[in-house]
Amino acid sequence: SDGQQQGKLHWLSKQASFSLRAKAAFLLELLVLLHPEGIKVDKNAPKQLANKLWSESQGDLDLESLAWLAQTLFLCGEPHNSVVEYALHTFNNKISETPSTATFNTSITDKQTNSYILLRSNTRTNAIILDTLMVLTPRNSIIVKVLKGLMSGRKKGRWGTTQDNIYALLAIDRYFSLFESEKPAFKGTTWLGGKMASTDSFTSHEAAPCDTNVPIKFLQQQESGSDGLQVVVHKQGAGRMYYRLGLTCAPKGTLPPEYNGIVVQREYLPVKNEDDVVVDNQQDQTEYRVKLGAMVNIKLTIASQTRRYHVALVDKLPSGFEAINVNLKGQQGIDTTNEVPTGVVGRAERFQRGAAHAAMNPFRRPWTWNWYNHVNTRDERVEIFATMLQEGIHTYNYVAVATSAGTFVAPPTKAEEMYSPETNGRTQSVLVHIK
Repeated sequence: SDGQQQGKLHWLSKQASFSLRAKAAFLLELLVLLHPEGIKVDKNAPKQLANKLWSESQGDLDLESLAWLAQTLFLCGEPHNSVVEYALHTFNNKISETPSTATFNTSITDKQTNSYILLRSNTRTNAIILDTLMVLTPRNSIIVKVLKGLMSGRKKGRWGTTQDNIYALLAIDRYFSLFESEKPAFKGTTWLGGKMASTDSFTSHEAAPCDTNVPIKFLQQQESGSDGLQVVVHKQGAGRMYYRLGLTCAPKGTLPPEYNGIVVQREYLPVKNEDDVVVDNQQDQTEYRVKLGAMVNIKLTIASQTRRYHVALVDKLPSGFEAINVNLKGQQGIDTTNEVPTGVVGRAERFQRGAAHAAMNPFRRPWTWNWYNHVNTRDERVEIFATMLQEGIHTYNYVAVATSAGTFVAPPTKAEEMYSPETNGRTQSVLVHIK
């Protein structure tokens, strides 16, 4: 009964209680549809429970609860229900899309939803929404991007938790049943400006992708209309074809900053004396004046509105700088803090709790967390890699020494998803005067 349910859930937040009741309504509807032997369920119960929950919550539901509720009412035979339409509208507003992937902004504090008790995670929520979209709108073009975003979150072939793996595999199974049940047996052909660029045949799901590289010089030589050079991709035969078009180029001259899903900033800061590093911001060019032999704290900032996967942040040094690798014996170092990222819900709080526990128990190390997984310090650049870059603002600091006098160009600092390089960002190139 409702009284017993409220009594059992009184220790949960209101949002967490809504979430459990939304999932219960969905499971009841599955029992109605499957009608297993020996279990009797009132066929109107799921709809009544869903409508009552919607009325009580007044639409104040997290994305996962909204997905359960929308699926329930859709399966009850109400595809045009206002709740279903509201859910689709909310999903469209919460999505973060790149040229290759799409994820849903699910950041919400543990205190509001008791996520740690409900075993909730961003991966699980994205998988449930993906499953819901395939039920409600199977022709939605965003489905493939959400699937690719979900697949990008794997590490060593799997996701982070058992819950993540279960819901991700359920969504992938539905996707395969809807779109990949037919065995591929087709030929794919690409034309570029009226000329055939490639033709390949595919006869199984395990077929390796085929790459075709076209030189920039060839593109420049082609005659293009007012709308540019036309590209035609054609499939002949059974099965589903996927393709990707990308352009890799290197512009001439100094580069302005550019942000395509990732924001990157770089600062040169003094270490010992304020006048060791002086910045001169010109109208279209930033210049730094650095004293010969001075130590420079290089602060890199990377920001993203949603999760990014397999991100490489590369900072190229001007020729007059030499980076200090503090992991090598004999190298001098400095205390440069790689900060706990802001904007990542719950992690800063957990860091503080870990430090508090360590203060009470001196034999226990404090819980720490870095947003990156690996760092390479090379002669001419520093590389920082993150398997999964959480949404928010992150910083990395390292120290370099001004070893050679002269005027040098510092190429842009660049960040990109290594397997989706169209998601990227870079700083502007700057001049460095060392005297």
